[in-house]
Amino acid sequence: MTIKSRTFSFFLTFFIFLFSTQVFALNVAGFPVYPKHPRIWFLQDDAGLQNATRLLSVAEVRQLARGPNSNYFRNLGVTSGGNTNHARNARVHAFRHVVSGLETDARDAFLELMNIGTNFNQYEAVDIVVPAACAYDWIYGWLVKPGNEVYFASATGKLRSIGRVAMGLGDHGPFSNITAAAYRGGGLLHAGMALDDQEMIDMAYAHYREELLRTANRVGIDGGWGEGLAYMNELYSKNMILTAELLFTATEGRLDLYISTNPFFEKYIPFTLFAIRPDFSYPRWSDIENFSPQYSHDLRENLLPLTFRFGSGLGQYLLSRLKDNYGYQSMYEVLWKRDAPAAVRPESVFVSNPERSALFRGLGLAIMRTGFSPDDTYVSFKASHWLSSHVHADAGHFEIFKNGPLAIDSGSYDEWGSKHMRNYYARTVAHNTLTIYDPNETSFNFSGQVNDGGQRYWNRNVFDTFQEGVEGTAPGKPFRGGSIQNYVTHANFTYINADLTGAYGRKVSEVGRQFFYFPNKKDALIVIVDRILVKDRRLPVSFLLHFDGDLTLSGNDFGLKNGHSTLYGRVMFPKKAVLMRRGAYEVNGRHYPPRVELPESGKGRLEISYPLQESNSVYFVTLLSVDQQVPAASLSDSADAMILEFTYAGMPIQITTGKLPQPSAGHISINGKRIFLGAGS
Repeated sequence: MTIKSRTFSFFLTFFIFLFSTQVFALNVAGFPVYPKHPRIWFLQDDAGLQNATRLLSVAEVRQLARGPNSNYFRNLGVTSGGNTNHARNARVHAFRHVVSGLETDARDAFLELMNIGTNFNQYEAVDIVVPAACAYDWIYGWLVKPGNEVYFASATGKLRSIGRVAMGLGDHGPFSNITAAAYRGGGLLHAGMALDDQEMIDMAYAHYREELLRTANRVGIDGGWGEGLAYMNELYSKNMILTAELLFTATEGRLDLYISTNPFFEKYIPFTLFAIRPDFSYPRWSDIENFSPQYSHDLRENLLPLTFRFGSGLGQYLLSRLKDNYGYQSMYEVLWKRDAPAAVRPESVFVSNPERSALFRGLGLAIMRTGFSPDDTYVSFKASHWLSSHVHADAGHFEIFKNGPLAIDSGSYDEWGSKHMRNYYARTVAHNTLTIYDPNETSFNFSGQVNDGGQRYWNRNVFDTFQEGVEGTAPGKPFRGGSIQNYVTHANFTYINADLTGAYGRKVSEVGRQFFYFPNKKDALIVIVDRILVKDRRLPVSFLLHFDGDLTLSGNDFGLKNGHSTLYGRVMFPKKAVLMRRGAYEVNGRHYPPRVELPESGKGRLEISYPLQESNSVYFVTLLSVDQQVPAASLSDSADAMILEFTYAGMPIQITTGKLPQPSAGHISINGKRIFLGAGS
């Protein structure tokens, strides 16, 4: 397949944009030319493929190629079921044909291909178009044999009609419909290359370049973006990698330079490594559920090509921990695996606190961990301005995990738009951050939505495009959430200063959260300083902490026990705080339980507030200690600063933080050595 002049021009411009002077290695004479039929995923390595699979039985090949049905999408009510099965069955038989060379396998693939209908939506596009295109490409040699002209015409027409349906799904244009772009892009590139259909190829490249790639690099230069974070390794990340790998295959490796220098691909493995908790489960960020990625076929499928392309020992470590529960990835391992790198344990790479604390700035996400063993402490902190349909109103939220969840993101993703989701799960009240209750607040996403006193909830009328978040707030749409202003790592601590003001809207002049993390072997101490300037002192402010275990209260002290670990806490300010236990899913005295309660939904929350709020300036100083009693501490409070002093892990520590409305620069002293924390601290 020779690239047409307009496609060549696009590629040349694209590569110049990405690589500047490096691109000149890809001159006119040396620019990649697609083979007429690239044998998608196989390169020119049929002999190697047959050698790798020669000992497999027919039943094993079927299991390798088929994988699970699309139960996830069927449960959402968005899949046509039969089309997905026919497409995957077509790929099964085509894969067998490549391995066996038997004409009967090619004929079976053809029959399944012809049974695929054109009644499917954007969510199914990849699940249908990709396997259909692979099946067509893998039996192409049989289709063009003399005497098979009718088969060739029928199969070509069928795949083309499937591709045309995919082309018409959803909107197309920069950031207009990321979901549609994600699901269509990979499928269109498969179909376009198999058919030598330049229109499909051009549209796939447009998705990839204008929407997926641009969004990944601009918003998530450190590993992802808002919606991508909500889905972790599903939705568009799968198709970013799928598309890049297909480009690599079709150009016989000429895109290796591109893949190895792209921020999204480069950060994917480290992000995944840090994101997964010590028990190898996912955190509860946004609409993610805490299922074990050991059984995630999407994650394994993403990691396979990146691990082998980068030669990543950390990627191989992750793959060694991930189970292929459905036999879904084994086929791809045959296709992708060349020289597998040796697994490298993360402890040998990330050996000190600065290296075990990571900031993914594009996501507004910091992750801190004492190590990577099952009994290590894991802490995450979020402050992002991304506000989309699967991202929660949770700026300033943190999670603490050791031997089980201690401070959690509560609720269950029972269904998008359900009463539980609208009134609790996606709202501030379900997270470990602050609520500021204004009884007159009415700006919510759904009619009749309860006022939880939290942050502004995503609203289609206010925040409607991803372009705002990428290019800056659009005029007339000043809808920002939180952001991490300062991030400092040190041998003895990690410091985060977050501005949450934009998340709370007009009821505040300023909201800031300072987060100090002190690791000690496998335990940790966390100090949180909150500074809130409300426009009306009558608006009550509360500090929320959600738990999934047992809560004990004693004055300003409390304990959260779950299994083998306990989170001990003490409220240093206000000195006569009101500590109140609220029930699970409770908002203003009413409960909004999920239809189906998932693990870590939570047993309730601790709500900390003032006995009487006498000023517009509100402060909370809270100490949280993992598996050790909170150390003795003193707090001095003056007109312009608070000074907290304590000893931890044998080190005398003093934290000085400025007070509102114009806080002075803060600092921390450890063993008498002062460390400046940055402006606004």
